[in-house]
Amino acid sequence: MAINNKINDLIKQFLYIIYTETYQNKTNSTFIERYVAKHPLLKPELIVINDQIQGFKKVSKKVMSLEEFPIYLEIEGMYENENIYLIDAIDLYSETILNCQSRLTDIIYIANVFSNYISFERTIDVSNPKEESIIITSKIQEYLIIKSEAESLNKLTSELDYDDIENTENKDLVINIDQFKDALKIHLNYFVEFIKICHDILIKDIPLKKIKPEIETFFEENK
Repeated sequence: MAINNKINDLIKQFLYIIYTETYQNKTNSTFIERYVAKHPLLKPELIVINDQIQGFKKVSKKVMSLEEFPIYLEIEGMYENENIYLIDAIDLYSETILNCQSRLTDIIYIANVFSNYISFERTIDVSNPKEESIIITSKIQEYLIIKSEAESLNKLTSELDYDDIENTENKDLVINIDQFKDALKIHLNYFVEFIKICHDILIKDIPLKKIKPEIETFFEENK
């Protein structure tokens, strides 16, 4: 048994999965699940006629360049049963070779707007300054760490059993699968939206003033 079906379904909702692999150790109930994916706007739509699948619609040329942003996801942990998981690590990121110097100010602006959910890293080859890569990373791992520390502190405060504090600090946090699902849903949503905005700025060269209303609407709808 690897990651819960609820989580698999959620990932498929936000990412266009093109490859997945799972490593399991049944002896100690640990797993590693890896995904290679594309932005969901690249997912072909089914053509259905009279309740029969006839094929797939072609992906719009407007979004084809989202291919420049491959997405990678890795979840590592262990399970006790179908509902209780210990998530050791989750890594969600996109890495691509893309020059952003001409729109750097705009990229810094949107990176700051999404800073609670995303980190943006730019790497330049000193031997060839025109060649640079960017890495967009979800902050879900940081969120889960902060959440686990807060929950552990609340538990200690409510119990007021200071004799057990030292033992409790050394325990791993068990995350209910529904809690993890809720956190993953939020961060996947912001992650794919940020990639789309980067695509519109860096590849489509759309002015920031045209994108700002979309960003404001997105945040308003996802309060």
